[in-house]
Amino acid sequence: TGLSLAEGTTYFASVQATDLAGNVSEVATGDGITPDVTAPIAGVVVDGLEDDLEFTASTTTLSATWSGFSDTGSGIQYYEYAAGTTSGGTDMVDWTVIDLNTTMTDSSLVLVGGQIYYVSVRATDLAQNTSDIVSSDGITVDIQAPQNVFVYDGLDSDDQDVSISMNTLSLSI
Repeated sequence: TGLSLAEGTTYFASVQATDLAGNVSEVATGDGITPDVTAPIAGVVVDGLEDDLEFTASTTTLSATWSGFSDTGSGIQYYEYAAGTTSGGTDMVDWTVIDLNTTMTDSSLVLVGGQIYYVSVRATDLAQNTSDIVSSDGITVDIQAPQNVFVYDGLDSDDQDVSISMNTLSLSI
């Protein structure tokens, strides 16, 4: 205790023993320890596995992917994700360790139409420092099909029944 150690510097401890007869052992040195007190840098989380989705028709599944997390000290040990109805919330899925995977899919949920859901991620390094929590911008569950859709044969709202063309069809909605 009482030491002033520098983060990122490796320190080694050495021990030499002397017995009651005065015999002295060789010096034994450990492999070193490096202080790491800085949390990982947080990245970006998006809804979906490829693009940042704004809507989903699923009432059971949320997925997300993340990138840009880093740790120059001891390195990232694992990621955790959570899901909720607020940014950073855990009311749908509490913090769940996902090792070093940078995607998640949970198909065991009960999602409500019209509700926005957020996936949050945090990283923990080998020294047990945890990054800030980063959340997606949210995905809305949309389970209502479009209504009052009508297709008109032709290019205007006057529905045509016949055409003089043998190689072109047109429609308007």
